Amino acid sequence: MITEKQLANRLPTELLPEIESCSALLTAVTQLKTERNNAMADSLRLDWLAAPGNTIANVQLPKDCVENNSYSLRDAIDAAMASDI
Repeated sequence: MITEKQLANRLPTELLPEIESCSALLTAVTQLKTERNNAMADSLRLDWLAAPGNTIANVQLPKDCVENNSYSLRDAIDAAMASDI
């Protein structure tokens, strides 16, 4: 069985509660799991959207962002997010 201290050592410091009680640590772990699940779902969505064979969905991005990153939809999105447009 894992101890509170071992659990606390596994969590990123910014997620550690001020009081390291077992309940507070479990809440932090639950938050991490939720964030991980959301990130995994977002990754699946983006993979589906970026699939070359996808013929039913599209993304509208600035032309230069797409042309400069034609190898990666993720990179094109990152470029669009970083642009001043």
